[in-house]
Amino acid sequence: MVEATQRRNRYALTLHIEEGWRYRLCEVRFEPSGGNTTLAYSSRELREHIHMRRGEFFNVSEVRGGLAEIERLYGTRGYIDMVPTPEVHNDDNGGPLELVIKVDEGKQYRVGKIEFLGLDAKAQSQLRPQLKSGEVFDRSLAEEFLRGNQTLLPVDASLDDVQIKRNAKEGVVDMRFDFYTCHTAEKRTPSH
Repeated sequence: MVEATQRRNRYALTLHIEEGWRYRLCEVRFEPSGGNTTLAYSSRELREHIHMRRGEFFNVSEVRGGLAEIERLYGTRGYIDMVPTPEVHNDDNGGPLELVIKVDEGKQYRVGKIEFLGLDAKAQSQLRPQLKSGEVFDRSLAEEFLRGNQTLLPVDASLDDVQIKRNAKEGVVDMRFDFYTCHTAEKRTPSH
């Protein structure tokens, strides 16, 4: 209800809110979808990422956070197209909810072509064996690679210098480390 007077331009707003049922979590299940019959991770491993326990009040933000963790987990094994789809089942009488997460893993990607631009031959020969074509692609690979090789790279090398190109048909990810874009070719000095 909204009320106003002509003299004062003051308004009063009254809202009536019906909260409805408050649901508790009963069970969390994971099922393959997208043509898969099994999952790369066990239900127990995946369940660890949904931080609600049986009997707790259902929390949508906890589910979203857990799904993001599961996507990152799958990304470490090359499943960069993985899609988790949550479904909530209940009896509409305030009873406990069952959360079923359908997991479409997609294709598992491997490392394809690796290029280093803007580095001398010595640095390239030291870096090249660390990344191998054919290995399962890990989303965090580029970040770990940059962090672990700071002494061989330009001072301002960053993830902005890494181009990742996905070839879905072949199931490979090509990686290009383009250090020509760095502002300085100066290398970090090793700390003793």
